[in-house]
Amino acid sequence: MSNENFIIPKWPAPKNIKAIQTTRNGGASLGKFSSFNLSSNVGDNEQHVNVNYKKLLNFIPSNPFWLNQIHSNKSEEIPSIADLNCDASYTYNKKTVCAIRTADCLPIFFNKFRR
Repeated sequence: MSNENFIIPKWPAPKNIKAIQTTRNGGASLGKFSSFNLSSNVGDNEQHVNVNYKKLLNFIPSNPFWLNQIHSNKSEEIPSIADLNCDASYTYNKKTVCAIRTADCLPIFFNKFRR
């Protein structure tokens, strides 16, 4: 998989703040899940999802903390919570990956510095 399979923002964020949006390109999933599906709870072949997930891990610094969307205004700090049933996450830790799976919703990224 190459960077053509990600949307990488061009923004004035500090160099240590990064974001990517995966696309459907470059993965192992077939049919209606084609090709870079990262969700194992929608009926895709679990082996294909695992291949896609391993490809994603080549481009990020750690295993992501995936949110379980509940369509609320709830936000949680990562990794200090165990329950990821929320719609936003944040971290102050280096190399910690906040992640959310989307289909018909767009993720929004806010960059706020602790002073």
